[in-house]
Amino acid sequence: MTTKDKTKWERGIRSAVKYMADMGWEVHFRVSKMSTCDITKKIILVNSRHPPRVKYYVLLHEMGHAMEMSSIFYKSPTDLHGTKYNTLVYRIGRVKEELEAWERGQAIANANSWPMDDYFYAVRAKFVSSYMIWAASRKIARAAEKEREEEIEDIEIEKMRTIRPPASVVMDLPPPPEEKPQQKD
Repeated sequence: MTTKDKTKWERGIRSAVKYMADMGWEVHFRVSKMSTCDITKKIILVNSRHPPRVKYYVLLHEMGHAMEMSSIFYKSPTDLHGTKYNTLVYRIGRVKEELEAWERGQAIANANSWPMDDYFYAVRAKFVSSYMIWAASRKIARAAEKEREEEIEDIEIEKMRTIRPPASVVMDLPPPPEEKPQQKD
């Protein structure tokens, strides 16, 4: 990837972060096993290990989730028919929601003339395939949901112990060093 390309994707990330900040959302980039969107806390978490173009596309996807706040799948671990989280009916509905979030994210980028290219479809395919595997597997579902909840909880804990800069992007910083008690002579 050329420097010009990298700059293009970083500019797209900044535009998307500003867009979400204007809507009252926080966007965090940190080393994480997953990227996620928590609609109750208005937090988007994007794995910072991704290269800029992938990071940008994942952010658009999470923005797609944020824009679909009325979905039953985001409110409760049951579907419209009252079936539970670990049922195939729910899981297939969730895969549909994931695909729709990718489409909404793409639509947001297009509406704002943000950068897009065909690599978007490769990134989408990679991430959606993991949801398709999840939908077919009943054993890993609860572990994945617990991991997501722990990631959001970590952000909430950090928010309580740090003073936020006015910028809309909160970069991961190491915690302040603990003060050691002074010894009396």
